[in-house]
Amino acid sequence: MPREDSEIIEGCLKGEEAAFRALLQKYRARVFSIALRIVSNDEDARDIAQETFVRVFKSLSQFDQERSFQNWLFRIAVNLSIDLMRKRKFAFFSLSGNKEDGTKDHDIEDQSPTPDVSYESKAGAERFESLIESLPVKYKTLLVLRYKEELSYQEMAEVMGIPMGTIKARLHRGHRILRRKLETKKARAGTGLRARVVF
Repeated sequence: MPREDSEIIEGCLKGEEAAFRALLQKYRARVFSIALRIVSNDEDARDIAQETFVRVFKSLSQFDQERSFQNWLFRIAVNLSIDLMRKRKFAFFSLSGNKEDGTKDHDIEDQSPTPDVSYESKAGAERFESLIESLPVKYKTLLVLRYKEELSYQEMAEVMGIPMGTIKARLHRGHRILRRKLETKKARAGTGLRARVVF
């Protein structure tokens, strides 16, 4: 765990108000961003961010400081976001590794390059963002953690609580779904959406 986080946590455990403020200042925006990209609703994302920090402060004394605080924090935010989507009966696919048909995901390593997406217009970028929003939550969550939060595969495995091989396999499938959606969108829009996607 970074020394800065360790010092802040020690201050929080001592009840120092400045430490609580420092923790919020450092992570609040990222927690909100993760929640917003999963639940796609500003008000819900704010509630999730608030609840995340409430839970963190309540259970901070039980946190194992040998582990990554950031990953623990993000895991709480991700779980709360997914729980909300379950309650609202949004499209949800189990993160345990089971597909809808009851079969298991195969831990196939994603050996494809990372996405390289460029746009010629703001409108094109916005349309691409809408495609990400339309993905099943298990793929959308991983894309958010990987490309928005820039987490490593190991960090993502800790946050999601699933094996790294499964993380790589799901990212690969998420890329394929996204590419198909983008190709369909481009075909319908003609030259209105110009993008280069390499997976």
